[in-house]
Amino acid sequence: MAFTIAVLVFSLYNCQQSTTFSGVVTGTLTALRGAGVMGNELKPFFLGSGAFREYLMSRAQRSAPKVIDPAILLALAHLRTINEERKVTGSSEITEQSACAQAIDSLQRWVVLVSGKPRTWAHYVWWPADVPTKFIDLVNEKNPVALLVFVYWCAVLDRADRKWFWNGWASKAGGVAMAEMGPGWWDQGLEWPLQELGLCRGSVKIGDLSEGEMLVRL
Repeated sequence: MAFTIAVLVFSLYNCQQSTTFSGVVTGTLTALRGAGVMGNELKPFFLGSGAFREYLMSRAQRSAPKVIDPAILLALAHLRTINEERKVTGSSEITEQSACAQAIDSLQRWVVLVSGKPRTWAHYVWWPADVPTKFIDLVNEKNPVALLVFVYWCAVLDRADRKWFWNGWASKAGGVAMAEMGPGWWDQGLEWPLQELGLCRGSVKIGDLSEGEMLVRL
């Protein structure tokens, strides 16, 4: 497990240095999903130790917010409505809508699990490991609704305590994803994540969001 975390830290740091969608978004999702799947496989062995189980529980509860910020729950409800009310015409679009709905359901469960603020490695990897493979494919294909769901995850993830290998990634990844979405009817869902990530619509290059031209940090 220690080796897995070390590899994940290295992967996250490398992804932060990237200036491409595949590096910033796809690379990190792949790393987190892989670590989450492995963690799920190892969980029964770790939970077999009473002392280790108590340690995990106490660490997860440390600095946990007493209540979930209602703004997050309202934003997720709006996101769900956007996905449900969009027009779908063919079987492929119905499949896409279903995959995004599953990802939103997973995101809701994750928000409740972390009390609106991720605090542990398990919290970081849980959602990427839980969403359906079809949703990951949609993100990689730059499907705008899938990217919108991903951006909402980034917005909550950005509330996590800062780590040297993680600092600023959620804001950067959210900005890169929004830049790839382009303008469209899905813009109605961007107000909350833009505010959370401290970004505004514009034209900023992928890379350092403090310089460039696609999304501009406020």
